[in-house]
Amino acid sequence: MARDALTATAEALGLRHISLVSGAGHDAQSLAEVCPAGMVFVPSAEGASHSRREFTRWDDCVSGADVLLQAALRMAIRVAT
Repeated sequence: MARDALTATAEALGLRHISLVSGAGHDAQSLAEVCPAGMVFVPSAEGASHSRREFTRWDDCVSGADVLLQAALRMAIRVAT
């Protein structure tokens, strides 16, 4: 449910996206036991992660936040109807 909502939202917003599986232990792992959960990754310069070199353009941060918000609203509407 979460992955479908995230994918549909990215497509509706006209954003490029790919689906991938993360082996990292994020909060989503724990949340998935009690509710639909998913993660939104945004590009980082040169793929750097968790280092001083990590940098993500502000526009990409905004797009990621927008996908998260709109997908949450999409799922809430689906549950409410």
